[in-house]
Amino acid sequence: MNIKLISAVLTAGLILSLTACNHTAKKPETTMATVTTAETTQASLTNDQALNAITNYLYKEYGQNKPSGDAPSYWIIDETQTDDKTVVVNWRSYTAAHVYFYIDRASGETYVMESEPGSEKKVKTDKKFNAKDYLDK
Repeated sequence: MNIKLISAVLTAGLILSLTACNHTAKKPETTMATVTTAETTQASLTNDQALNAITNYLYKEYGQNKPSGDAPSYWIIDETQTDDKTVVVNWRSYTAAHVYFYIDRASGETYVMESEPGSEKKVKTDKKFNAKDYLDK
């Protein structure tokens, strides 16, 4: 399947998901906050930046192997788990499995948890990376 077609399907799925949730979900904060520590001052990731970083991570790490077919995958901010320190991005794959990216807003350090279709149980994986490495430059 052509990568442009896959991208278009994924974008359409994301837009539809966000539009469907928009009327009930609180709109994500889009301002840049600053976190001051004793050692350094660094910018805190916004929900939009975290979502962008995970999108870039999925494109880079999964490339041509991204899911395709009739059931598109999508990723959204999980508002029920996101707070001032952590933003959680939920990626639903074409198999209906859910992958949760837990991103520390200040450092960008990210760990990954997965759940199988039909299961509420989340299992921590050995995948770790820094979301800030995947921000658009």
